[in-house]
Formats: sequence, structure tokens, C-alpha cells
Amino acid sequence: MLFKRGLIAGSFDIIHAGYIRMFKDAKDNVCDKLIVALQGDPTIDRPFKCKPVQSLEERIEILS
Repeated sequence: MLFKRGLIAGSFDIIHAGYIRMFKDAKDNVCDKLIVALQGDPTIDRPFKCKPVQSLEERIEILS
């Protein structure tokens, strides 16, 4: 059996209903397995970006 895998990546700072809907839609309609990749701090690569409001640990806990 062939499985379709999906990947969604981002910093996901301040998790909101739009993110949850996106995860559910991908899992329910696009792929059998969904991988969510969490970026630690986007300001490391792009210093002009705002630092995350929530800590990495908080975002990991919420996404789990």
C-alpha cells in the first residue's frame, strides 16, 4: 500500500484556528501522514523578522 506523506513547516508562533484548520485539512484530504516541522527562531536566518512571542518549548507543547 502506498502512503501519501505531507509536510508543513513554519515557526507557528501564536497558534490560531487557521493553523489548526490547515493541519486538519492536510491530514484529512491530502495525505495519510502529516509531518509538522517547527522552526525554532526565524530571526536567526532573517534578522529583519520579529522574534517569536511564544517560546520554542511552548510551541512544541501546543503542536503536540
